[in-house]
Amino acid sequence: MMNDQMFLLQGMLILIMGTGTGIGFLSLFWPLQSIQLYQWIMKIFNWKVEPIDLKRELSTTRVLGFIAMVLSLLIFVVMRYVNG
Repeated sequence: MMNDQMFLLQGMLILIMGTGTGIGFLSLFWPLQSIQLYQWIMKIFNWKVEPIDLKRELSTTRVLGFIAMVLSLLIFVVMRYVNG
């Protein structure tokens, strides 16, 4: 039972790590496309989202993309450390 739970946990962490790394990479190198992706997702839920200051938003998106990548890669490091 414990092995099944660990396998499920590892799978979830790998999914989170991959998604975080991908979104972080997109946000770091293509912040405008990242913002447009977010706007498209929010439009599905009938919300209109627009940045007040696009230059500032692009800068913030890059920083948050970098942070997302670092945190996602930390998940990888911790998983490797825990698994030996």
